Amino acid sequence: MNKPSQLMANRTLMEGPADSAMTARGAKDGYVEIDSLALLKAMKHCKDNYPVPVNGQLLGLNVGNKLEVTNCFPYPQKRDIYNTLSRDKNTTNLTDKELEEKADEEFVKYQDKMTDLLHDIHIDCFSIGWYQTLHFGDVQSKEVIDNLVIYQEAVDMAIMLGFDPMSSTGEISFKAYRASDQLLEVYHGAQGDVRNFNSLKGTELLVEVPIVIKNSILSECFLSQYVFDSPKQNVCVFDILDADHNKYLAHNLEFVSHSLEALSENQEKFIRYQRELAKLTQHHKQILERRRLENEQSKLKGDPMLPLPEIDLSSLKKIERPSQLSAIVMSNECATHTKNVSALCFDNIAKMSLLYHRFSTGSESR
Repeated sequence: MNKPSQLMANRTLMEGPADSAMTARGAKDGYVEIDSLALLKAMKHCKDNYPVPVNGQLLGLNVGNKLEVTNCFPYPQKRDIYNTLSRDKNTTNLTDKELEEKADEEFVKYQDKMTDLLHDIHIDCFSIGWYQTLHFGDVQSKEVIDNLVIYQEAVDMAIMLGFDPMSSTGEISFKAYRASDQLLEVYHGAQGDVRNFNSLKGTELLVEVPIVIKNSILSECFLSQYVFDSPKQNVCVFDILDADHNKYLAHNLEFVSHSLEALSENQEKFIRYQRELAKLTQHHKQILERRRLENEQSKLKGDPMLPLPEIDLSSLKKIERPSQLSAIVMSNECATHTKNVSALCFDNIAKMSLLYHRFSTGSESR
């Protein structure tokens, strides 16, 4: 953590105008109180394994409008379970698909076993969400949204705690998110019809929930004694601060490029789907017009009229129907990455301006 826990206690996380609005909406739904030890465990797990993304289970209680996160434990990597099973003599005859199913079973068994062990030693073992390594620009992914909806069906105030190791230098590197009420209302009904997502905006998918860090009394006593008894430990040395944002700017530009490419591919799928649908509709109109002319001729001859044919959508089923939710998510990702690039550029320009004035003032004094 970049700031002492004493300064982070009872702190609400807000960032930027858009995030402030999102946090204000989240404040109506309550806040999250995280034990500092649980937060440190989750952050250490994510940072030690970076750049490999990891995740884990959040445990705690739902008390009124407050969600208490009191403990957590990491999930094992599924690929590690898969590799262990593939080396096991008892599972060498299994196919790849059977090994994957076996790995999923072992993953679920691990969660159940950890929950039972925590219950035996009288520690909160109620699942209230999960944490994971996450770039904040990619927070509104389809997978995160689907998992949040599943969690919130069981626990209304369930959260996803995201940790971004790339932004951990002098910045707030963790945020809590929850699916918005607007998203929950249309989520299940919109799976069959992409047009139901048209009423949603990119900023209305997830709600950022305010976070409060809770320290134990012993930790507060230690920090107070450490601060006041050792004043030399609190001397600020600004020369050692890492203010270089070049690597973050490069990564965010890379994220913008990937997001735009993914959005372009999604739009191409949607255009191709619309083109095929237009072809089928036009073909059906031609058949209807031909059948109408045949029926007019049959009516003149006194023959029975033929029924009108129904449109055949079998060829359209070969093309996957594009999800409107994915397009909204990708558009918001592009906007978030662009905002990060603008913020980093502004910081660098401000730093260059300060350095320029500092050197110009020094040269004039000479």
